[in-house]
Order: sequence, then C-alpha cells, then structure tokens
Amino acid sequence: MNSWEVSLLVDLSFYRKVQESIDGCIKCGLCLTICPTFEVLKGGQFGGPRYLSAELQRHLMEFGKIAYDASYLCTICRHCEFVCPGNVATPAATLFLRQVLSELKLSAKPASDVNEGLKGMLEHGNPYFISSEMKGEWLEEIDGVAGGKAEIIGWVGCTSSIRLPELAQLEQKL
Repeated sequence: MNSWEVSLLVDLSFYRKVQESIDGCIKCGLCLTICPTFEVLKGGQFGGPRYLSAELQRHLMEFGKIAYDASYLCTICRHCEFVCPGNVATPAATLFLRQVLSELKLSAKPASDVNEGLKGMLEHGNPYFISSEMKGEWLEEIDGVAGGKAEIIGWVGCTSSIRLPELAQLEQKL
C-alpha cells in the first residue's frame, strides 16, 4: 500500500505525522528491551514495537492478517515511546495501523465470533467463557500483590489475565 492509497482511508496529515515519526527510528533496539509483550513472547509472533510501527505499515497489504494479529498484541503501554532516542511514537503508529486495518476490512471478525464474544461477556464478564474467579489466579504467583493495600493499582483486563498471564505478571513488576 502506498501513501495515496492510505490517504483515501484516513486523514493524510495524521498519516504523514505517523510516517515522519517512524522514519525517526534508528534501529537501536531499546524498544525491544522494555516491551512487555516482546519479553513474554520472546519475539515469536510479535516482532516488537519497531516491527509493528514500521515494517508492517510499509508492507501492509502483504501482511494483512499478520498485521492485524500483531497490532493487537501491543498493549499500548508506551514504554517503547519513553525509551526511544528517535522519539518514535510507536503507540500512535500502532493505533493508526489498527484504524487502517479496520478500514481495509482486514481486521473484521466473522459475526459468529463477535456474537460468541458478546455472549461470553454477558454470561461471564469476559469474551473467553472463563469464570470471574479464575481471572485473578495469576496474581497468586506474585508475592505481596494479591490482597492488602497498595499505592498503585494496575488493571490488566481479561485478555492478559486469561490468555497471557505472563504478560500481566510482567506488567505488574514494571
């Protein structure tokens, strides 16, 4: 996909800002050292913040489904943005990627999947049909977190607590 094709879908001025930000990447790898998803998945299905913001956006049509999956592995925690010497706005680029994928209908879930997720939300409070009691089991593995008082409260949501508890644990340590 080239810039004129993207401009048909989204605000061109925002697209240019995102591309200018991505072009500031000096490929130092600092974003990989701080990314909780990259740490948990050890690369695997997630190439890290730079991959997500730069490579996938430059070759969007080639990657399609891969781009969709990778864009939603990012937690938008902004840790990568804070350590980046090139001032790359990776979270903004990731949100932009999600928007473009949605506009291209590359992120559309089949209606049956959506309906199942809604049914899970209504019955269990999460789209995965897991009881509410089980969502917090990962907390038991972290000393001093479950119960008691705290100065900081972290909310990880149902996806991290059910599907990627390692990510939830890592975020709590940060």
